[in-house]
Amino acid sequence: MAQAVAPPSTPQKLDDIMIAMDVVDTLRHREDLVRRELNEEGRETELIARLRTIYHDQGIDVPDHVLADGVKALKESRFTYTPPPAGLKRSLFTLWARRGSYGKRTGIAAAALLAGYVGYDRMIATPARLVQEQSRIEITETLPKALRQAHADVVGIAPGDGLAKQKADAFVADGERALRDGNRDGAARALAQLGDLREQLRGAQAAGQSLRQAHAEVLAIAVDNAAKQKANIILAEGERLARAGEKAGAAKAAADLQALKSDLAREYTLTIVSRPGEPSLVRRRPPRSVNSDARNHYVIVEAIAPDGSTLALPVRSEEDGSTKSVTKFGMRIPQATYDAIAQDKRDDGIVQRNRFGVKRRGMLDVEHLMPFDGGYITSW
Repeated sequence: MAQAVAPPSTPQKLDDIMIAMDVVDTLRHREDLVRRELNEEGRETELIARLRTIYHDQGIDVPDHVLADGVKALKESRFTYTPPPAGLKRSLFTLWARRGSYGKRTGIAAAALLAGYVGYDRMIATPARLVQEQSRIEITETLPKALRQAHADVVGIAPGDGLAKQKADAFVADGERALRDGNRDGAARALAQLGDLREQLRGAQAAGQSLRQAHAEVLAIAVDNAAKQKANIILAEGERLARAGEKAGAAKAAADLQALKSDLAREYTLTIVSRPGEPSLVRRRPPRSVNSDARNHYVIVEAIAPDGSTLALPVRSEEDGSTKSVTKFGMRIPQATYDAIAQDKRDDGIVQRNRFGVKRRGMLDVEHLMPFDGGYITSW
């Protein structure tokens, strides 16, 4: 006899499953009711009745088998999620499930790291690399070329100056030694010394040209040997100062040659003052004389140029040592000369022999026509 086959179970409808899940949810939210009814045997029927009332009050007609299935599902925790135990698999699934949140945080952190790296590169690393590269170029290219050029300049300015070349060679040697040692500051210092030497020689060269020009102009005017000898002495001293780099001393020598030229070019006649109301002669007691009766005798003169104008000359007073530019001054003379001039003026109030001396062009000194004791005064 053939064995009877059990009829297949009727599949549950989706609506029944959804209602059963709602029943479970309702029971979870009424924990006090669940604990009381499910813990007592035989009270399941009353629990289902109460659930039927709850749903009926909401206008929902739930069959008893669905309510019973919900109660059973709650007992079996059928619709309760129980997380898997902790482990690598759970951690990986958790990371994958939360990838959106982690991705955003990771992106922010990566962006911050990138910004920090870019800022560091631009603000610190790149400038440092530029400084290192600039230093390398200076040591290997710029400074060696500058040292050679400065040395060539020095030799070119003063090709016959052996002392200057010796100094330049020593400075270049110091600079090249510093470059081999990677000492940029030492090489720069040697270059600066070469530059100072170059400027010193250029200044000396310019001062020498100025000195020689002024010297030539003096010799073109000078007539007497004393003036020429004086010009030669000033030129030699000026060139020595220029080579030593003493610009102020070389400039003063050039100014002295110009003053000498002006003195040689000047020509005038020392004329005794003889105008009414103005003295022609004065007598002065020497300031440092212990003899109360001692007197110095002076004739008052002025320098008249060939065109009739009166010149102002620098005159140093023997009484106080000061030098002033004056148009009239006293020249100390012997008493006999003083008396002769006084007698000349007494005759008619005018000094007839009024030419005391002549300064000719090209001559350094005045040619005196009357005796002169060699002293001057600028006031009386």
